[in-house]
Amino acid sequence: VDLEGGHVYRRLGWDNAQGYRSVSIDGQTRLVHRVVWEAAHGPIPPGMTINHLNGNRLDNRLVNLECVSQADNNKHAREVLGHDPGGGKRSRGEGHWASKLTEGDVTEIRRRAGEGESCTALAAEFGITKSTAARIVRREMWAHVVDA
Repeated sequence: VDLEGGHVYRRLGWDNAQGYRSVSIDGQTRLVHRVVWEAAHGPIPPGMTINHLNGNRLDNRLVNLECVSQADNNKHAREVLGHDPGGGKRSRGEGHWASKLTEGDVTEIRRRAGEGESCTALAAEFGITKSTAARIVRREMWAHVVDA
């Protein structure tokens, strides 16, 4: 394990729905940034979490990680990264920290679905699940977007 060089589990595991790298260890799914931290510093204290300093959830180099409270992690997301994990105006649509789509993408998905393109094909192209594409088309997600 190369903690300093950033080559930890780069080719192993998968990216989860929240954008973190995950890996299976002894049959248990673990977040790589937590594994890296614990390998260097021991167990993470109760009530603490591991923050990615540069905001890149896939950059699991030890120099990019810090152990902080959840409140400090949220503060970092708001002040440094412009994310709003606690809600508010920026927490929906393309302003949401985990958004993969823009409002233009949503409009395009709805337009093309209306022309008969399958949600499966749209999902593959836009990097979302078929279920998400279908919910966008039905306006169960991104309801605030008014189509042109």
